[in-house]
Amino acid sequence: MHGKRGRRLFQTTGATSSIKLLILLFISVTFSLGATQNSYADEILLLDNETVVDCYDDGECYEPGEMPAPNKNAIDPVLFSAPKKIFSLKEMKYRHTTGGPSPTPIGASSLGLSLTVTTESENGTSTEDFQHLSMPTDGFTGQALMLLPANGTGGQDQEGNTFKLTYNKRNPYVYAPNCYNYDVGCCQVTLDCGKQYCYSAPNFLRLPEMSCKKLNYVLRCRDLGEAQWHDDMMCDYPSGVCYDPDLIKLSSFTAQPKNRAVLLTWETESEVNNVGFNLYRSETIDGEKELISDALIPASGDPTAGAVYEFRDSGLQNRKTYYYFLEDVDTAGLATLHGPVEATPRFILW
Repeated sequence: MHGKRGRRLFQTTGATSSIKLLILLFISVTFSLGATQNSYADEILLLDNETVVDCYDDGECYEPGEMPAPNKNAIDPVLFSAPKKIFSLKEMKYRHTTGGPSPTPIGASSLGLSLTVTTESENGTSTEDFQHLSMPTDGFTGQALMLLPANGTGGQDQEGNTFKLTYNKRNPYVYAPNCYNYDVGCCQVTLDCGKQYCYSAPNFLRLPEMSCKKLNYVLRCRDLGEAQWHDDMMCDYPSGVCYDPDLIKLSSFTAQPKNRAVLLTWETESEVNNVGFNLYRSETIDGEKELISDALIPASGDPTAGAVYEFRDSGLQNRKTYYYFLEDVDTAGLATLHGPVEATPRFILW
């Protein structure tokens, strides 16, 4: 099995965490960081929230607040039996930030959880360890998402073996490799009740793909649905559906310096379900991005032929370098960021 490839950081459960838990975590981290004195001491991980979908033995699944209250007046109390919850799927959102009084989001951190599947059979007990990865955190919020069955989920497979999945949601890793160098895929979860969920991750050492297969194993053993890994696809988290990210193919994006201005030009090869573009400017490569297009720049391409676009950013300072990002927005509201490209305005006679 693949070993652990990352570092652990301090984490909390946000506003809902108890004071007792915070004290224990503080004591634990004080000892560990005091001993190592590394450069990661000022980083923290926060577990913002988790959305749970619960599945019941009557075949229905409900997200929090969806389950209708039983009408006891219409049901014989003697015969009435409430559905029994048999499975929970958790959507955990982590944030990676700097510490201190003014935390700053940290991007490009792929988070991972160590998972263990324990199986009991007539031949004895066996354990299997594997890693569950997230997409790299984005630079705007430092957020990454993981989708997993509830800790302790168990069942029985077709051979009669019993299994249990365990992990510690408050103990993720920050992975050291640059996960942007790996192809991204999407795990599609389809429940028999009709609900769909998904998550994306860089397929580093094929760990996310193997994790998706384990999720499929759990769902099929519980007769709840299935999970399938799709290479080169992304997750649309609001709809819970994997999609092809290459619907909008960008062939070029350039920045040409002018006198106190920069001319931005981009060209698409094809555009499917594209609504338009936004442009952002930053004074440093990883600094705050300022929206410079007053409104969404309408799309003019189509699925068979792309288009060429221009935008002039004026009123700039000469001999100062600016960084630009292009964002395409599709009909589902999904936004994809491209760039950066850079340019340094200067006095030009022509």
